[in-house]
Amino acid sequence: MYLRAVGESNPLFRQQALIPLTALAAYALRGILREINLPPGAIHSAQETSVSRPITSDEAIVFRARLTQNSVWKGWRFVSVDYSGVDEDEKEVIRGRSTVVIPEGQVGEGDR
Repeated sequence: MYLRAVGESNPLFRQQALIPLTALAAYALRGILREINLPPGAIHSAQETSVSRPITSDEAIVFRARLTQNSVWKGWRFVSVDYSGVDEDEKEVIRGRSTVVIPEGQVGEGDR
């Protein structure tokens, strides 16, 4: 689905069942953002990602994440989350950091 959505036509991804780095990072970010329960007006402002080896579509990757920044500056809340993904042998295959900026007036009660 990801390859179709971004218009990727390189046959290498399909022939070798490789997962594009951006697809894996987007999947990790989706889970993180669901847990944070972002309000309207949130902006995904930065992303850092590194991968240690190619990952195929038949692998199970388990992600872990932790909040590393939660601060307010000039009416904006900056939230950064570090994440990593390990394969079935518990070897890290992906690591990254996502930062989201939220207008402070948009943070709902109990979300702090």
